[in-house]
Amino acid sequence: MLIALSTTAHLIAAIIFLSTLFIVLFFLLTMKKQRETVPILKPMEKQIQFLQQISFGVLLITGMHLMLVDANYVGWFSVRNRWSVLLLLKHILIGILILILGVSSIVVSTLQRQSLIVEDSQKILQLNRWQRWIKISQFIIAAIILLISASLITL
Repeated sequence: MLIALSTTAHLIAAIIFLSTLFIVLFFLLTMKKQRETVPILKPMEKQIQFLQQISFGVLLITGMHLMLVDANYVGWFSVRNRWSVLLLLKHILIGILILILGVSSIVVSTLQRQSLIVEDSQKILQLNRWQRWIKISQFIIAAIILLISASLITL
């Protein structure tokens, strides 16, 4: 019963996390010709970040639980079978995703706020391009993680 509940929560959190990444990516890509993409996303930013943080927390907790109860699990940092190799790759990608999320939320957001204050339109356009590439890479990595998760289930 607990495994079914954990699996369901994990899948719902994955859908929410990927959906929020897709929504932001969609807005950034459709507004790429415009100079001011940041103000359009501002009203949604806190809600989207909240959903991402909650879903990411649920993914971490339920993912740890599902990993520990899986019959293929042979221990931390063990790569004795194909399942554990895929799991290690998944964890490496999750680490990269966390690093990208940190860079995005701390560095790029701070630089965008500073550029808006001084009204440097060239800097704003460059930062918007950075933000698009960061969101594209987040979405691609999250999709790869999802594919690896599907592969882990089938093994």
